[in-house]
Amino acid sequence: MGLDPLITAWIAARHFDSNCDHIHIAVSRTAFDGQRIAPRLSALQTDCNQITMAARLGLDVSKDSNSV
Repeated sequence: MGLDPLITAWIAARHFDSNCDHIHIAVSRTAFDGQRIAPRLSALQTDCNQITMAARLGLDVSKDSNSV
C-alpha cells in the first residue's frame, strides 16, 4: 500500500479464536506530522502484500480468501 510504518500509527491483531488463523490491520491515514496519506490501492498489490506479510508471520495464505 506504500505506507511507511514509521510515519503513521498502525496496529495488527492476530486471531487464534477460529479455525482460520488470520490478522486484522488498521492504519491511520494521517501521518504523525499531520499530513494526509493517500495509500496506493490495487488488488494485485494487496494480494502481494498479503503473501509477504503472511510469510513473515508464518501464516498460510488461503487460495480463495473470500471463502473464509
